[in-house]
Amino acid sequence: MVWSWGCGANGQLGTGRRDNTSCPQGVLAPDASSLHGCQPCKQVACGIRHSVALLADGQVLCWGWSLYGQCGQGSTSDVLSPTIVADLGGLMVTHVGAGHGHTSACTDAGAVYVWGTNGEGQLGVEGRSAFRATLLESPVLDAEDVVKVCCGARHTVALTRSKRAYAWGWDEYGQLGAGRDAEGRVDVRRVRDAAGPITDVSAGWWHTAMLVE
Repeated sequence: MVWSWGCGANGQLGTGRRDNTSCPQGVLAPDASSLHGCQPCKQVACGIRHSVALLADGQVLCWGWSLYGQCGQGSTSDVLSPTIVADLGGLMVTHVGAGHGHTSACTDAGAVYVWGTNGEGQLGVEGRSAFRATLLESPVLDAEDVVKVCCGARHTVALTRSKRAYAWGWDEYGQLGAGRDAEGRVDVRRVRDAAGPITDVSAGWWHTAMLVE
């Protein structure tokens, strides 16, 4: 079961209310039962004011602040309880990530889906935002199967089955690892200068780390 605590002003705790709490609270599912219900929850991720959960059957739920559509419900209204991201229906999602105002997911087929704000290119798609889950179509990733995707504040990082890392979005501090020729908003690029096969990646607010064999 998922538990949450802290600031709940935008519904990011998933309790159906906007209360703050210092005590862990059980998160509600759409049917008002525990979030895991018949399907265990296998992963959770937190953005600045929204949350994402991945169920064992591959379904994704989002809740909290959705000013940029980062809860994937097609609107900018706060979502106070965990709600299914319907546009991912029929897909087996294997990993999720949450940034400041965007959300990401990858599937068992190696595809990446993104939604929320795209002001700094963090979605890797056309347009300033995507209020619904949108397939990331990039020539750079065409031959790759993504197995993990994570979000910084305004950038996104993906790990592939071939043990390579790719990043896109805001690069003000070099957090994409794209080299000195990259400035500002950057499209999907392979992370440079890895000393060997990459086995894990993690995105901080304005920085990135990876684990190399």
